[in-house]
Amino acid sequence: MVPGHYSCSEISPKIGFVDKTINKPIEKRKQLDWDTVISMIVSRILRTMDLKVVSSIPYHDEAKKLWLYLEKRSAIANGPRIQQLRAAITESKQEKEMSIEDYYNKLYGLWDELNRLKTLHICECGTCTCDVQGKFATDHEDENGYTNF
Repeated sequence: MVPGHYSCSEISPKIGFVDKTINKPIEKRKQLDWDTVISMIVSRILRTMDLKVVSSIPYHDEAKKLWLYLEKRSAIANGPRIQQLRAAITESKQEKEMSIEDYYNKLYGLWDELNRLKTLHICECGTCTCDVQGKFATDHEDENGYTNF
């Protein structure tokens, strides 16, 4: 395993601390374990980020608060970057010295980053009356406007 990277089996049980499906225990002796796990998760989130970015993030004592802060912050910053990536994809050309493999990897990298920056829509109501399908359709229409040249 690569240092700093965690397998799904390590992360999955801990996601409940981030999304608050695991509640803080009432018993005093279990609260120390809770605080230890929360500190570990906050630390792991911060260690995956560039030091310049980490230094600009205010202190958060809970993983959920940190996660919400990062979501809000990245949503604001993603708009211009998404536009840059779309422009780079549209303007991309295979240069003479570039192999097909290099050109494919370049395009794949741009598309991969673009997909990671896009909002992931999930059903918010549990009965699919929140129009999650409509949100995907809107994204698809928006994407077609950028990819059909």
